[in-house]
Amino acid sequence: MDGKINYKDYLSKDYEIKHAPYEQELEFFEAVKRGDLNFLKKNPAQVISDNEGLGVLSDNKYKNQLYHFIIGTALSTRFCVEGGMEHDAAYSLSDYYIRKADSLSSAEEISRLYQTMVLDFAKRMQSINRKRVYSKPVIQSLDYIYNHLHEKINVTDVAEHVHLNPSYFSKLFKNECGICISEYISRQRLIAAENMLKYSDYTYSEIANTLMFASQSYFIKVFKEHTGITPKKYRNKYYRKRFDSE
Repeated sequence: MDGKINYKDYLSKDYEIKHAPYEQELEFFEAVKRGDLNFLKKNPAQVISDNEGLGVLSDNKYKNQLYHFIIGTALSTRFCVEGGMEHDAAYSLSDYYIRKADSLSSAEEISRLYQTMVLDFAKRMQSINRKRVYSKPVIQSLDYIYNHLHEKINVTDVAEHVHLNPSYFSKLFKNECGICISEYISRQRLIAAENMLKYSDYTYSEIANTLMFASQSYFIKVFKEHTGITPKKYRNKYYRKRFDSE
């Protein structure tokens, strides 16, 4: 890999590759958090049905589906809370769907309910996100930043993408988002790093290189400033094995 991973590859590898189920899960739950209904409808929630990379938590098909339903609901809840959904509302919705799944009698019913559940969370997130009124250039810039976290990007690059003067765009972005664009980019890299620590096996240096941090030591420094703990402690606390065991 030459010490560097393409961030898009990280998000969209094929299922045959060792890490792929987790990267595709990450992309799936990020879409739930964004309220991206188009993505979710084009990529049905097969994560608990036909996914060959799915872990076997029980030899009983019904129980296996139920356990993965609970894990998927927990992840949807946590991603949506991160995205701005009110804590109590998110967990009440989680409790509702888990109780509903527990009342079902077949794996097929649970699979259908899973799709309903993620679309419900996503619709609520879409409504929340719509209340944050952004102009078209700022919306385009947010998408551009998300898709280019694996590259060196600055205000000029983003301003050119949205066809605005860099000085004017900087003021527009700060007025609408409340922070300057360079700080926003840094935050998004750190959020992406959190997810890679939670849901992948990539090393700290690979994550630092992938997300364009100046060095591994700088990545560790700013990550600790952002979360209060080192990447190692963060992974030990939140790594996906925790969800698997639950």
